[in-house]
Amino acid sequence: MPNFDFSNPCHTQYLWEQLLSHWSHCDRPAGQRFLGSVRLNQQSTDELLNIVGRNLSQLSRVTHHALYEHFDEPKQNWLKILTFALSEYAYHYSSPEDKFWQGCCQRLNLAYNQGIEKTFRDIAAEGIDILGLVTAKGGYRYLQRRSAGFCQWH
Repeated sequence: MPNFDFSNPCHTQYLWEQLLSHWSHCDRPAGQRFLGSVRLNQQSTDELLNIVGRNLSQLSRVTHHALYEHFDEPKQNWLKILTFALSEYAYHYSSPEDKFWQGCCQRLNLAYNQGIEKTFRDIAAEGIDILGLVTAKGGYRYLQRRSAGFCQWH
């Protein structure tokens, strides 16, 4: 598995381009895109989650400020990749009875706490905006939607 470094803009650009090739809605207008149109198999999702986990584990604390400071790059591809990874986690691993954020942190080998949950919620909301994803009628944004079901972002 390649050793992608999110603090290197060339690495994040390359990885984001690879992920885009699996997203059939990427060319739709903003507000009409779902990450549910992603065609990434579970093995590739596992690789992506491992890459994200390795990069986040480089931080002493996973906070909004630390992410932007450590992974500073103008196109914010790290943010798109992280949002994409959270969506893929939701599709492949999350179920309604699971505690999403605890399970996600466990999968990324990060210690769960309310601070990291808030950081992930805030970062994902920013990623959803940058990616131009659909907003549901009730105001929730869709992070993941596939025929197997969907997870709404609160």
